[in-house]
Amino acid sequence: MAQAASRASLAWLIAISASNHFVFAGSRLAVVLFAVHQGASPAVVGILSALFGLVSSFVSVAEGRLIDRVGPVKPMLWCSVGMAVGGAFGFLWDSLWSLVILSTVVGTLYSFFFIGHTQWIGGIGGADDRVKNYSLASLGFSLATFSGPLATGFMIDHLGH
Repeated sequence: MAQAASRASLAWLIAISASNHFVFAGSRLAVVLFAVHQGASPAVVGILSALFGLVSSFVSVAEGRLIDRVGPVKPMLWCSVGMAVGGAFGFLWDSLWSLVILSTVVGTLYSFFFIGHTQWIGGIGGADDRVKNYSLASLGFSLATFSGPLATGFMIDHLGH
């Protein structure tokens, strides 16, 4: 029974993680394309791209300590909700400043989510399952890395920025 529960939680975790990575990868492409569409300079486009990783590079150790202290479930839930809200900024406000907020929020929360994901994946099953779990998670991320920008491109073509 515990084995089936572990497989079910692994499948859900991979699906949620791949969904968040889908949003992350798609929004990175959408931000760059929308900034270019708005006539932003190459420097501004580069800054927007860099904002996806700027804040998380300074706070990732603190994020990891927090996840060690409270566990990964609640932070991962809040990060998923926050990524959805942060991603909405690009749809709600048609400006470069909304892209700054989107890049910073989505990038930071995705990093925070990924730290919790890594801890949770490693804890499912025993030591013998760890390699298989990380391999399956990598497949989910690979699928999201391909499909996120692909879907973003289709949405921009058919719905606009």
